[in-house]
Amino acid sequence: QEKEQAAVAGAGAGEEPPAKKAKADDEASAPAAAAAATEPNANPGAGDPAPNASMEVDGGAAAPAVSPAAAPANGDNDDDVAPNENCDDPVLNVACTPEEVEWPSQKGINMVVDGRVPQGSGLSSSSALVCAVSLAVMHAKGMSFTKEEIAEFARECEKYVGTMSGGMDQAISIMGERGFAKLIDFNPVKAFSVPLPIGGTFVIANTIVQSLKAVGGEGKYNLRVLECTLASIVLGLSLGLPKELALELKTLKEVQELMGEKKESPVEVLQEKLHTEEYSKQELEGILGMPLEGFFEDQPEFLKAVAFCDRTGQGYGLYNRALHVYSEADRVSTMCKLCSDESKDKFERIGRVMTASHRSCKTLYNCSSPELDELVQLAISNGAYGARLTGAGWGGGVVAYVSENIKNKFVEEIYRAYYKKKLDEKLIEREQLKNCIFPSKPTAGACIVLFPAEPRLVSK
Repeated sequence: QEKEQAAVAGAGAGEEPPAKKAKADDEASAPAAAAAATEPNANPGAGDPAPNASMEVDGGAAAPAVSPAAAPANGDNDDDVAPNENCDDPVLNVACTPEEVEWPSQKGINMVVDGRVPQGSGLSSSSALVCAVSLAVMHAKGMSFTKEEIAEFARECEKYVGTMSGGMDQAISIMGERGFAKLIDFNPVKAFSVPLPIGGTFVIANTIVQSLKAVGGEGKYNLRVLECTLASIVLGLSLGLPKELALELKTLKEVQELMGEKKESPVEVLQEKLHTEEYSKQELEGILGMPLEGFFEDQPEFLKAVAFCDRTGQGYGLYNRALHVYSEADRVSTMCKLCSDESKDKFERIGRVMTASHRSCKTLYNCSSPELDELVQLAISNGAYGARLTGAGWGGGVVAYVSENIKNKFVEEIYRAYYKKKLDEKLIEREQLKNCIFPSKPTAGACIVLFPAEPRLVSK
């Protein structure tokens, strides 16, 4: 399937047809694609106000093709992507940062977009598109930025559609590496390769319930970001930080760095400083010393989340969200260690970490759904080492960790137990089953594939 790739900017994806069409050689690539991520042990939703680092495995994708430019392209894992070595124009100077670019006037770019990432499946189709377009435009204009820079400004781009994106999806889309998971840290973004044990593989299963982060985000995705931000501030104030410093806090990681000798035990600090019940708006405003609307006056997505809580009478679950974030960070660390562990039960232990992550998403972060819970349980019942939701939650898909020896049978059993059952009950349509479940292995991140400027006839 790798031979099917056709894109100027793209990244590989592990996709295969459902059920009996699953093949032993499942390390596939989606044609014309920018990476979408499956996240075996990553924090959903909050992103930046999230754990110290998150681990992701690349899979799934889509990408644009653009009018060819003259700039050469680098290999998959170089720090720079497609440097323009022949450009003398100071406007296109490769030393400039994205913020400093003086964009030349132009009429536009011809672009074709193609991909196989199911929309709203938790496989980061939106990030795939943003990263692919970013890379394609960069190449077409003869510019060059590091992968870290591209990941950062691609993250910022998604905020313009109303999603308080955290950056994991964009980072793995750009920095994915064949055969490796990536340990991703932020502020600034950095990615470290984590080799996965031989003998296990991931299977992605879509609930067929779309998870659209930009739709209703004020009561789901963006509300979680708001709650994590408020938890950071309240926790900082409770630690005795100067108010002007505490009110500037944005992430729980920042607070952890200020915990002194208890820096390695953030959950203990959390248990001491925050109460487990939801915080009311009145209580929070008393702590901050001003109305929430005034405090977040320049952040429209937060204001929408505040208005949502006002309308529904919902409180702010600061303790639960922070507990999920800190415990998820600990699971990331555990996952990294297990990947290099030589014990015989390492696969089962990796699976238990993933399942514990899903349980935390369900009970503390409240971002699961009945369909996600059903698929996770079916996965475990049919021999998976473990499983968890992938992506932001509230629909989308799950990622299960299974033995290479049972992956084909596993796909067939899940297809029969979940998809055929819902098809028979007329809860889903047959056309929705395309790419609904497939094995996936990590592959390379976004890259540039050059085509001849003019079509050439090749003699047989």
